Amino acid sequence: MKAAYDINGNSVSAQAFYALACDPRRSVAVEACAGAGKTWMLVSRMVRALLEGVPAHEILAITLTKRAAAEMRERLYHQQRMTRLARVLLREYAALKRERGWIDMNDVERAALTLLGDPVLSGWVQERLIEIEECA
Repeated sequence: MKAAYDINGNSVSAQAFYALACDPRRSVAVEACAGAGKTWMLVSRMVRALLEGVPAHEILAITLTKRAAAEMRERLYHQQRMTRLARVLLREYAALKRERGWIDMNDVERAALTLLGDPVLSGWVQERLIEIEECA
């Protein structure tokens, strides 16, 4: 039986798979049946590219139907709203860190993961939290 998550023929965890597959600096080919999350993957890659500073006008997404395009647009809009919330959370964390000199990192991580509930954004938030910790 073939593994659920595979990178170049090697079985990997879901977390490792999504970290690699959603990295906009990499080219990927995703093969999956209907309902397996291909649209989610494409939207996640676009969100990560935007988070990394790629201008929106440099991103091209092509779908085969108007329905698929509408679904992708709606998902991207939702992700953008969540991204704005994540940025607010990070600003608040940085301000508290500067003001108090400390804050419980576990509380912030739990809040971020609960707020976002998304492996792409939560991974990005955790990377930014580590940067804030290292700079403080």
